[in-house]
Amino acid sequence: MAAVLVEHFFLGCLAHASYLVGSEGVAAVIDPQRDVDIYLDAAGQKDLKIEHIIETHLHADFVSGHHELAERTGARIYLGGGSGATFPHTAVEDGDSLQFGQCRFDFLTTPGHTVESCNV
Repeated sequence: MAAVLVEHFFLGCLAHASYLVGSEGVAAVIDPQRDVDIYLDAAGQKDLKIEHIIETHLHADFVSGHHELAERTGARIYLGGGSGATFPHTAVEDGDSLQFGQCRFDFLTTPGHTVESCNV
């Protein structure tokens, strides 16, 4: 297995992209779509445990799968600070980072599209 695995998912009807990123048995899902089984299946096939869910912003144009994925895996949800979100999550700001295996995400706040928008 590669040091860091990146798998891209694209839901054409919504033009929605999401990602599974894994390293050393641990994975993160970025902007999960509603059907979380695709991530669970992909992680299982690659012997990865989903421990992190990153929402780059709150999505008003589709239903995200972050709640269900967190419930089914015990993963922590990360969301840009200032979102006003009331669900359990870790608020991230400029300079925060997340590391697992050989993968490191550095968060960059990018308000504009939404107040809490962030990039990794």
